[in-house]
Amino acid sequence: MKRGIMATESKSDTAVASGTAGVDVTHLNSLLKFVETETNFTDDRKYASRDPNARNYVVDITRAKSAYNRLETTTRFEELKLTLPADTFGSFGPASRLKTLEGGTPISMEVALALRKLVTGTTVHKLTQDWMKLGFMFQNENGPFAYGIYTQKNGSKGFILCVQAFILKHLLFRHSRDLDAPFDLSLLQPTSWKRRDALIDALTEILWQAGGKTRCCVALIQETRCFDLPIGYRQDCLSEYLHLFYFTKFQELRTCIKTYISYFEYESSHGALLFLYSLVLSRSIDQVLNDMGEVKYKQLITDQEDTSIPLVNLVLTGRAVPFQHNGDQIYDDDGKVLAIPERGIQERSEIGFMYWHREEKEQHIRAMVGSMYKTPRHPIWITLVNGLYGLLFSVNQHLVSDWRVEHKFDLYYYTGQATQTRPTRLSVETRLGRSSHARTALQKSEEEKKIPPLERCIMTKWFGAHIDWNGTMPYVT
Repeated sequence: MKRGIMATESKSDTAVASGTAGVDVTHLNSLLKFVETETNFTDDRKYASRDPNARNYVVDITRAKSAYNRLETTTRFEELKLTLPADTFGSFGPASRLKTLEGGTPISMEVALALRKLVTGTTVHKLTQDWMKLGFMFQNENGPFAYGIYTQKNGSKGFILCVQAFILKHLLFRHSRDLDAPFDLSLLQPTSWKRRDALIDALTEILWQAGGKTRCCVALIQETRCFDLPIGYRQDCLSEYLHLFYFTKFQELRTCIKTYISYFEYESSHGALLFLYSLVLSRSIDQVLNDMGEVKYKQLITDQEDTSIPLVNLVLTGRAVPFQHNGDQIYDDDGKVLAIPERGIQERSEIGFMYWHREEKEQHIRAMVGSMYKTPRHPIWITLVNGLYGLLFSVNQHLVSDWRVEHKFDLYYYTGQATQTRPTRLSVETRLGRSSHARTALQKSEEEKKIPPLERCIMTKWFGAHIDWNGTMPYVT
C-alpha cells in the first residue's frame, strides 16, 4: 500500500517553524496531497499536472522540501522541489531553512575584491545565474542516481563533478576493512542521510586538504553587508555579505560544515560559490596565486565561465597548479631549460583525472597527464573529453592497486545531466585488447577516427583496451 505523505503538527496546531516565516500545516498537507494525487514526476525534473484545468499548478524547482523538513516529521519528503504560486500556500522556501548564522569574522572590502578578482579575473564582472544559483543538490533518492549531484550544462559542471568524486569516495570506500568483501550494490542507492553525510565528509576533506591539513576557512553568507560601498564599487551581492570562520582542527571543521550544510545545498544561498570561496580562502589567496605561477590569466573561472584546470587541481589536490604532469617540469620538449618550471601534481592524488581532445590529435600535440593523476588512490576519475567534463568510477578499490584486476573490469560513467536517465556501465578488457583489421597507416587512422571520444580518453590510461558499452549508445555530454 502506498504510504501517504503528511506533515506532522509539532508544538502548535497551526504553524511550525524555526525560520523567518511560519508554515501552516493545513496548507502544507494540502500541497503534499495535491502533489501525491495530481502530479507525476517527469524526466525534465518538473512536476507536471495530469489535470488540464490545473495548469497554474504546474510548478518548478525548490520550495516545499525545505518547509516540510522544518517540521518535526516522521516521513522525509527529501526530493520534492516546488515553487508555489504566491497566492496559493503563502511564501516559504529554502532561505528559511538556513540555520541562523552566529559568529565569524566579517569579510573586509580588500579581501572581497581580491577574492572576486582571483575567481573571475575582474572586480566588476558578476557571474551569471548559472553560477550564482547553484547548490549541491542530490538527485531523486529512488532514482538510478541516488548518489549523484545535479549538474548544469555549463561551465560549473566540472566544479560540481569534482566534489561529486569525493562524495563517491566516501560512499564507496569509507571503510577500508570492507575492501575485500563482495561489493554491496546498495552503496550506490544511499539513503538521504547517508548521502548527506557523504557530502559533509567530501566538503570537509576538500577544504582541509587545501589548507595543508593544518588550517582552513569556511565562508558563509549573512543578511547584512559587511562594509560600506565606496563610489564606483560594483557589488556581486555575495562577497560583500560573507562571514569567515577559521579552523585548525579537522573535527571542528566538520562540525561547522555539518551545522551549516544547508548553506551549501540550496540555490538561494549560492551554495557552490560559497564553497568555492571557502576553498580559495582555505588555501589562501596569495598561495593560490603562487600555485598558478606565471600563467597569463590568473583566474579560476574562465571568461566563458568554464571550470579552469587550476580550479580542478585545487579541488582534487589542494593546489591550484596549472599543469597535470608529475612534479615540476624544468625542460621543454626540445630539452632546453625553461625560464620558469611548470608546476604539476606533486603526489598521488585521492581522485584521478583523464583527458582527451580531438584537436590535439589533429594538431599532433598532447596534453601531459601524469601517473599521479592516472593512477589515484581510489578508482575515481574526472574526465575532460572534447571540452566536456564527466566522471568515471569503479566499485572495485583494487583496480588501482592490483594489476591483475586491470585485465577485465567495469567502469561507470556519470554526468549529472537530465539527459542521462539510466546508469552507463563500460566493460573494459585489456588482456586481448582491441581488434584491428587495418593493414596500412591510412586504414589505421580511419579506424581510430571511429573510436568514440570517451573510449579514446580511457585508452590514455589503458592503451588498446577493448571497451563494451553494454547496449548504450556511446556519448559524451
